Amino acid sequence: MRKRKNKKKSAFMKNNNSEKQNSPVNICMITDGSYILPISVAIKSIISTKETGFYRIFIITSNLSDEDEKKLLAFARSDVDIIIRREDAEKRFAGMHIFDSNAICVASISALLKFLIPELFPEEEKMLYLDGDLIVKTDLHQLYETDITEHYAAVIVDSCAMYWRHKYHALVKDYFNSGIMLLNLKKLRQDGMSRELIEAKKLLSDTSLMDQNVFNLVFDRKVKLLPIKYNFMPLSLDRADKKWDISDVNKLYGTNYESKTQLYLDAEIIHYSSKDKPWKYPDAACANEWRHYYLEMLKDENGGKLKRRSEKYGISVIIPCYNTEHYLKETVESVLNQTYKNIEIILIDDGSTDSTPEIIRKYEKKYANVFAYYQPNRGQGYERNFGIEKAHGKYIHFMDSDDLLDPQCYEKAYCCADENNLDAVLFEGKAFYETEQLENTLTEYKRYYARKSVFPRVYSGEELFIIFRNSIGFIVQPGMQLIRRSFLKENEIQFPELPMLEDNLFQYKVITRSNRIKVLPNAFYKRRVRENSTMTAEKDKKALFALAYTIRELLKEYETNKNRSEMSSAILKHIIAQCKNMKKYYAEICSESDIVNSAEDFPQITDAIYYSVFIATAAEQSALNRATAEENKQLKFSLNRAYKDKSELNAKLQQTYKEKSEINAKLQRTYKEKSAKTAEINRLKKWSLYPFLRKIKRFFNRIFKKSAA
Repeated sequence: MRKRKNKKKSAFMKNNNSEKQNSPVNICMITDGSYILPISVAIKSIISTKETGFYRIFIITSNLSDEDEKKLLAFARSDVDIIIRREDAEKRFAGMHIFDSNAICVASISALLKFLIPELFPEEEKMLYLDGDLIVKTDLHQLYETDITEHYAAVIVDSCAMYWRHKYHALVKDYFNSGIMLLNLKKLRQDGMSRELIEAKKLLSDTSLMDQNVFNLVFDRKVKLLPIKYNFMPLSLDRADKKWDISDVNKLYGTNYESKTQLYLDAEIIHYSSKDKPWKYPDAACANEWRHYYLEMLKDENGGKLKRRSEKYGISVIIPCYNTEHYLKETVESVLNQTYKNIEIILIDDGSTDSTPEIIRKYEKKYANVFAYYQPNRGQGYERNFGIEKAHGKYIHFMDSDDLLDPQCYEKAYCCADENNLDAVLFEGKAFYETEQLENTLTEYKRYYARKSVFPRVYSGEELFIIFRNSIGFIVQPGMQLIRRSFLKENEIQFPELPMLEDNLFQYKVITRSNRIKVLPNAFYKRRVRENSTMTAEKDKKALFALAYTIRELLKEYETNKNRSEMSSAILKHIIAQCKNMKKYYAEICSESDIVNSAEDFPQITDAIYYSVFIATAAEQSALNRATAEENKQLKFSLNRAYKDKSELNAKLQQTYKEKSEINAKLQRTYKEKSAKTAEINRLKKWSLYPFLRKIKRFFNRIFKKSAA
């Protein structure tokens, strides 16, 4: 264990100012690499609201990078010292905690380092412990000077107790929150409380909270209660707004607030203790106050100028809209109602002639994270590309303006993508029908959006594409995936601006260009089947042209990958699937001459017309056959080898059958000889007994005659 300090000597060590010497405020915080942003904002707020005296901020960390350490040390100034201490939480507390699926919070095991604070700082008598997910709105001297001589700590009752209690509430007098504690280190060391806390954690085997239940059980009736203003938890209160009243606050804390607004304004430390963190959810309660210090920190980092972050949001949702006034509200609400809130919604009107623009405008005015754009009718491909340029999220999701989402879609998909550093995460979908008639006539969509196999791990894109094509698992639907925005930029992937069916090439490129991609087995996307939608519309010449263009581009891909047997074979299967669709459309729609005469309406794909002939002629079909000749050759060789092995096996079986027949014949002869010998033995036994029996009979007859006389 060692201390790391700023390269500059501690201001506390350099200055002999009596104020600093006599009343330094000792603050302890715990963090790891995943919490560097919130703890930085917390420190910024502590320093910004400081009025007098000297602060020493001790930061205990398990796995902080050198770069992140420098960021924290940069907060040091003449009246603020930053001291970093490294401790291996995983090693010290190995096997002591695993969260279950119903965990109230999901904290890092580093939180258990709180137990060691009295022993880690043996020279200190008092320490103010602060979680990293908070902001401080006032000078901390008044709080720090609280008399706790006879107590282990000064704490604040957990406000959740107003409307919700769990089993540990009944075991203690005043159940408190362990995120903010003024600790009496001297008394804790005297009573050996670090060891007591660790032993209690081992015995408790609690999987609902990391450390809080332990502190409550061990410190019960040995704490001093502080006002709610020192640990105001707006997120948990806001989430349960209907379950509590200001009278509940006054009863629990002995206060006399007249309104919830007064309670919010009186808060001196705002603690974002729930899962709805302000750096993830911009619309969370008191998120603006957290953001204030976040922006101030950014200004400091950028020489007084505010630099806009390129990834302000976790997810950018891009929704092109065209004449969907009856469905758009339901679609947008399904996005707004996601359990994951750090999203921006980009609504792009594609020249609608109904009330769609007015609906979009209302959502933009109502929600800060909704952005509206209005374009002439250019098609979904153009509008989606436009949305990519306007997006600022880390990941992008494309939605049709009449479809819906499962409420947990973004939370599950984003977590998977972010934790595994994925280029894209795919999930499944399911269709729902606008009318019973559609359900009866378009039954093919009922299972269309379900994968045919299970994909348990992270794959490379090409690897997954090969598996998809072999399992018929390739589904053309951008709505069933999150895609990393930087990945699209780096690989220059855009939608082809086709009149329809623009998804096909886009989906192919996303999958095959990905280095890391995963498939979730959850049906998060809800695809609406309705009259006159792009999925049910009558196939016309536009579809034929789009398919022709797609086939042309895929043939280029095949040419590039023709020396790679598995990949080229998968691409070929994909081409053939498109060819079958095109051949079907070609037969249903019109003659070749009609197509050619209409080509001037679609100049961007005029050269693709020739691929309609490619489908209609046997000569071009034979080109496909030649392309698979090598694969067929290998297959034929394998089959011949299998037939040879089978013949050899059959010969061995025939020999075995012959030997078995000979053995059976010998057994039959043996059984026959045995039967004959057995019969002879029985015959001999029978005749050897008869003379003896006759003598016995005659003897008894004489005896009976004498007796009768």
